[in-house]
Amino acid sequence: MQVVRCRQLARVVFSNNITSTFCRTRTRYRDSWLGDQKRDIFVESPTMEATALSIQERLKAKQAEVAALEKELLDSTKKERKDKKADKSGYLLKTPKGTRDYGPKQMAIRKSVFKKIEAVFTNHGAVNIDTPTFELKEILTGKYGEDAKLIYDLADQAGELCSLRYDLTVPFARYVAMTSLSKIKRYQIAKVYRRDKPRMTKGRYREFYQCDFDIAGDYDPMIADTEVLRIVYEIISGLDLGEFVIKVNHRKILDGIFELCGVPKKLFRGACACVDKLDKLPWEDVRKEMVEEKGLKPEAADKVGEYVLLKGGDDLLEKLKANEKFIKNKSARLGIQDMELLFTYIKMFNIADRISFDLSLARGLDYYTGLIYECVLTDDMALLDDVPFLDDLPETPAAAADAPAAAATADAPAAAATATAPEASSEGAAATPESAVADKKDGAAEESGEAAAAVAAVPVEGVPVGVGSIAGGGRYDELVGMYSGRKVPCVGVSIGIERVFSILEAREYRKLKEAKAKGEQYVIKKRETEVYVASAEKNMAGHRIGLCTMLWDAGVKTEVSYNKNPKMLNQMQYCEAEGIPLAIIIGSRELANDEVSLRVVATREQVAVKKGDIVAAIREQLAKL
Repeated sequence: MQVVRCRQLARVVFSNNITSTFCRTRTRYRDSWLGDQKRDIFVESPTMEATALSIQERLKAKQAEVAALEKELLDSTKKERKDKKADKSGYLLKTPKGTRDYGPKQMAIRKSVFKKIEAVFTNHGAVNIDTPTFELKEILTGKYGEDAKLIYDLADQAGELCSLRYDLTVPFARYVAMTSLSKIKRYQIAKVYRRDKPRMTKGRYREFYQCDFDIAGDYDPMIADTEVLRIVYEIISGLDLGEFVIKVNHRKILDGIFELCGVPKKLFRGACACVDKLDKLPWEDVRKEMVEEKGLKPEAADKVGEYVLLKGGDDLLEKLKANEKFIKNKSARLGIQDMELLFTYIKMFNIADRISFDLSLARGLDYYTGLIYECVLTDDMALLDDVPFLDDLPETPAAAADAPAAAATADAPAAAATATAPEASSEGAAATPESAVADKKDGAAEESGEAAAAVAAVPVEGVPVGVGSIAGGGRYDELVGMYSGRKVPCVGVSIGIERVFSILEAREYRKLKEAKAKGEQYVIKKRETEVYVASAEKNMAGHRIGLCTMLWDAGVKTEVSYNKNPKMLNQMQYCEAEGIPLAIIIGSRELANDEVSLRVVATREQVAVKKGDIVAAIREQLAKL
């Protein structure tokens, strides 16, 4: 009887105290603890009073624990929202770390860069393919060495374990294996995903584009490899990024060095990953990591250092060939033979002045088997310390109008984009974008948008906007065979396009700043509009729309105001602010003569053109500009 009454009391206690308390808790602790109590409570006690007392004591302890958890959760939420902008609905409006939005100015730059890169790829005879954004996890496993921890794994999808692609090379190898291809020259421009520590101004993101070019097939040694180097040369030169050097090395040479220095074969890849950090860390730090973390003997690490710090050109090649001990090593000798061919071909491809033989280049990915290379800018890129993203820069009302309707109704004069202070954003007002500096915490102190716009901000100069290598790749002869058992040698390169964008954005920001200082206009053209149809009189909407429709049918990129009676001044200011080169002006006089006025916006020169000749006149005028 006591047991039954004890159970009844326990249920009442749970109903009135435990359930109501834990239902308010937003942690997984609730359900697990409650389940334990339900199992433990139905025990026979000597007396009902003792059981009730025990329940009450346990309730107090757990209620205190729950209160602490709730406070911790609340503090965590407050901390996350601290110095961040939330709209009236309470949502925290920001993109995930390592990602960003791209506004019209940025997309204009990106589109132009993609077009130039794709032109180089197609000039060399490449075909375009596309692969899924995610792959089966087993396809990606074991291909990236220490970087495998950066792969994004997805939740189980109907029995398939998948991961977001880490690069475009492994999916390409899987594609070649699946389709039983023996030869293909392909390019692919697509997004990849890495759980990396983001550095936004250095072009390091968690979601970013790669531009890959690969040649698959069994060909004579080093010819395809050298063409890939030529492609890197053409792309970087064409983008006008400044002086650069293409560093080259060979995985077999590195393996030969490790053998000669007494590094156990099982430690080769770990040692290789350490050597790959020499472009970022001094040798002392790299040596320490080799010994303390990778397990190399100190004397072996010292011997490795004697080799990997060497760099040069033909002279280094001759020096290694003269090293009798080095050249006797089979792996090193095979690597040297390839490098001799390479130095012959780079002269034929006319890129010898851009090549540096650098033994510190290692490329940490496991699938490389032969030649490896990276392209690095050598110009001083110390442009600006704090470089706001271009679309964070505020503009005057008319210039900021994305739609012609906005321009048509604006009363204030329009101006081109100028280097004014960046508005306060969720990452901090007038501050370095998120993760631009390693020790900066999320959420710098906010300023109001009005205060920020009132100050002509000039970022502090003198701190490099460094981006590291902007292209890299190599030969991977065994990757396709891992999937198909068929050996299909491959060589390729990936352009670090986001790093290129970071450089170009910094350059555009500097131009905006210089224009601001001179009191000049500087327009980053966001649209491809060729002509704007305007009117200086009222009740011309039908005529403007009819003319605009005719130009669209003829393939002319045309805009028109969405207002019935827009002001002429606002229409012309919109053209100036958006970089629209031509304007067609119609009025009652033009209609009476069956003609239009064609104006060059920059010079304000205009001529009368018969309506039937307008398309030809536009083409002719655009060719002159």
